[in-house]
Amino acid sequence: MRLRVDIDDDQILASVDGAPILSITRPLEPPQRGTVGLLVDIGTEAFFSDLTVTAVDGTA
Repeated sequence: MRLRVDIDDDQILASVDGAPILSITRPLEPPQRGTVGLLVDIGTEAFFSDLTVTAVDGTA
Protein backbone atom coordinates (compact mmCIF):
# COMPACT_ATOMS: atom_id res chain seq x y z
CA MET A 1 0.00 0.00 0.00
CA ARG A 2 1.33 3.42 -0.92
CA LEU A 3 0.06 6.62 0.65
CA ARG A 4 0.86 9.89 -1.07
CA VAL A 5 0.07 13.33 0.30
CA ASP A 6 0.72 16.42 -1.82
CA ILE A 7 0.58 19.76 -0.02
CA ASP A 8 0.53 23.04 -1.91
CA ASP A 9 -0.16 26.57 -0.65
CA ASP A 10 -3.95 26.23 -0.78
CA GLN A 11 -4.63 22.55 -1.54
CA ILE A 12 -3.99 19.18 0.11
CA LEU A 13 -4.41 16.00 -1.94
CA ALA A 14 -4.08 12.45 -0.59
CA SER A 15 -4.21 9.14 -2.44
CA VAL A 16 -3.74 5.45 -1.65
CA ASP A 17 -2.21 3.35 -4.44
CA GLY A 18 -3.01 6.16 -6.87
CA ALA A 19 -6.73 6.41 -5.95
CA PRO A 20 -7.73 9.84 -4.55
CA ILE A 21 -9.08 9.65 -0.98
CA LEU A 22 -8.93 13.25 0.24
CA SER A 23 -8.96 16.71 -1.29
CA ILE A 24 -8.92 19.90 0.78
CA THR A 25 -9.02 23.29 -0.90
CA ARG A 26 -8.19 26.38 1.13
CA PRO A 27 -7.36 24.75 4.51
CA LEU A 28 -8.16 26.81 7.61
CA GLU A 29 -4.46 27.18 8.37
CA PRO A 30 -1.61 27.42 5.84
CA PRO A 31 0.66 24.35 5.53
CA GLN A 32 3.57 24.32 7.95
CA ARG A 33 7.03 22.78 7.76
CA GLY A 34 8.01 20.27 10.40
CA THR A 35 7.88 16.63 11.36
CA VAL A 36 5.63 13.79 10.25
CA GLY A 37 3.62 11.82 12.82
CA LEU A 38 1.93 8.44 12.49
CA LEU A 39 -0.92 7.61 14.86
CA VAL A 40 -2.30 4.22 15.86
CA ASP A 41 -5.33 4.53 18.12
CA ILE A 42 -6.02 2.44 21.22
CA GLY A 43 -6.98 -1.14 20.33
CA THR A 44 -5.52 -0.88 16.83
CA GLU A 45 -2.42 -2.66 15.59
CA ALA A 46 -0.43 -1.26 12.69
CA PHE A 47 2.97 -1.82 11.16
CA PHE A 48 4.94 0.73 9.16
CA SER A 49 7.89 -0.13 6.92
CA ASP A 50 9.85 1.46 4.10
CA LEU A 51 8.64 4.93 5.08
CA THR A 52 10.07 7.73 2.96
CA VAL A 53 9.28 11.44 3.20
CA THR A 54 10.22 13.32 0.06
CA ALA A 55 10.16 17.06 -0.56
CA VAL A 56 8.70 18.45 -3.76
CA ASP A 57 12.20 18.99 -5.09
CA GLY A 58 12.90 15.25 -4.67
CA THR A 59 15.12 15.45 -1.60
CA ALA A 60 14.44 13.09 1.30
